[in-house]
Amino acid sequence: MSTYGSAEALIAATVLGTIFMSIVSLLPGMREKGLTQERAFFTGLALMLALCAQLSVSAFFARRKARRPDFFASNDPPNDLDEVKRLAESAVALWADDASTFVALVTSGGTTVPLERNTVRFIDNFSTGARGAALVEELLARNVAVLYLHREGSTAPFCRRFASRYVDLALCDGGVPEAALADMALAKRALASKRLVAVSFTTLADYLYKLRVCCEALRPLQHRAAVVLAAAVSDFYVPHDEMHEHKIQSRAGEGLTLVLRNVPKMLSYVRYEWAPNALVVSFKLETDASILIKKAAGAIASYGVHMVVANVLKTRYQEIRLVFPPAHEPKVVTLTAAGSDAASSSELEGQVAEQICAQLRARIKAAVKFDKKLARTVARAKAGRLDDDDDDDD
Repeated sequence: MSTYGSAEALIAATVLGTIFMSIVSLLPGMREKGLTQERAFFTGLALMLALCAQLSVSAFFARRKARRPDFFASNDPPNDLDEVKRLAESAVALWADDASTFVALVTSGGTTVPLERNTVRFIDNFSTGARGAALVEELLARNVAVLYLHREGSTAPFCRRFASRYVDLALCDGGVPEAALADMALAKRALASKRLVAVSFTTLADYLYKLRVCCEALRPLQHRAAVVLAAAVSDFYVPHDEMHEHKIQSRAGEGLTLVLRNVPKMLSYVRYEWAPNALVVSFKLETDASILIKKAAGAIASYGVHMVVANVLKTRYQEIRLVFPPAHEPKVVTLTAAGSDAASSSELEGQVAEQICAQLRARIKAAVKFDKKLARTVARAKAGRLDDDDDDDD
């Protein structure tokens, strides 16, 4: 449907709705129940505008889906997808029993882009997963249950102090540091409490398939869930039907030319389809500080995310900017830390985790307030007291 056609449909539906409610107001007994013609008019107008808004959102995603190449139809799912789905759903079912528990899906590490179907060569990025791992630690410390979707072999929670190629020599010479022993104890405690469930990925397709099923598993939690997208997802890829079947031969020609396609943006699907009631936190890394806030605000405007963790490559361990809606005039909170490397930046991740928990608490409070107000409105309507003001703001 064209934009012009959508506008016509909106006007027609609004007119029909207001006419219908106006007629209802003239029925016998309606005025005695507080339904005046003026109130009926605006009630009908509000109802039809809400309906049209919902239809417009559905049409928007239908058009997006029609325009974009279907990534999932053209790329095979990972072999363990059904197992991941069962694991995520069973973990959420366990956590859902405790109404006071917040749950965060945290993604971490980089995705690979295979160049061959029988993969020997692939494109990767520099992400180690250290920030995602630190966020998991900080969220667990705040009693948030975590579904951890991470790159296979990336830095793991409570293991950042061992992220060295000389770790074995260090353990043999002088024993295990006290701080590392404390991390090991925390890891055991998290696993024993069943508040940490880990799922691994390697390729871009692995990640997107597993992200979808993990997001969908969060739906029963409603506003108690957060999706924290700290993974470094590839922007370009080679579609499955354009890959070489076998290893690309090194002497097959003069060099190698690759044609990479844009990875379809999935943020709006996370926000509005896969986990529509969850708090969605995205990440933005730039090398040019002058465009950082603009790019973060763009993610809010384009995909509706609730918070963007924005940082510049050279200062990512010393400073983070948290960017909040509205996109046209974003609220920016600057977080700083004294550390200069990934291992010493937990202060930043702790502040980010605290902001995530604060956002979740605020969303729960707003949802409870809305439910109470809706219940009071329904009760007044049943009692025929539609003209009463609702001044109860508790």
